[in-house]
Amino acid sequence: MGQRLNKYSLTYRARVLADSNSKYHLAKRIIELEDKIMEYEDTGVIELDAENRNHNLREGEEYIKACICGYEVSHEDVLIDSLYPQNREGTEWLFGCMVHNGGCGRQVYSDTKSEVVKRWNHGDTDEYITD
Repeated sequence: MGQRLNKYSLTYRARVLADSNSKYHLAKRIIELEDKIMEYEDTGVIELDAENRNHNLREGEEYIKACICGYEVSHEDVLIDSLYPQNREGTEWLFGCMVHNGGCGRQVYSDTKSEVVKRWNHGDTDEYITD
């Protein structure tokens, strides 16, 4: 029974963290958008973030949505640590909102890269990793 309480406690803490991260990242995004609006009012030009993978999609690649907690994972420096094959054969894929990058720990698994991205964008969650 202690193990069940512990597992429930970890899941609850992960969800609270996801909610807190979501609010933090939403506030951060609002501030960034306000800055871009002020920049546009001053210069008449808006620069896109070239490091964001979604601005540089290759043909056939799917747009990557932010995590359900609000953490933006499509930046190249974060994506390299969030979307990768779990084995050498590339038959098992992981997409994660990594805690060490400031994310909530949400993990999504699938057999192919395209399928794991689709499941990620749909909001599926296979588990939360809290460490």
